[in-house]
Amino acid sequence: MARYGAAMPAILASYGGKYRFVGPGIEVLEGDWDGRGLVMLEFPTRADAMRWYESDAYAPWRELRQQVARTTLLCTPDAPAPA
Repeated sequence: MARYGAAMPAILASYGGKYRFVGPGIEVLEGDWDGRGLVMLEFPTRADAMRWYESDAYAPWRELRQQVARTTLLCTPDAPAPA
């Protein structure tokens, strides 16, 4: 996964994305999530996130991630900017 981690910043940036958090250290306060690790990405819009996820640039990396890691991906709706 080192190659994946090295490739992602440039691919994310080309779709306006960036890492907001990467790593262990999550403390589960409620629920049954194992909390082993979390990667949080930020994009300007949901449409930008979907363009990245469905892109030809990300496709081979998505396949690699799916083969070697057990993950769950979520995409939130666009949120209004805080006042």
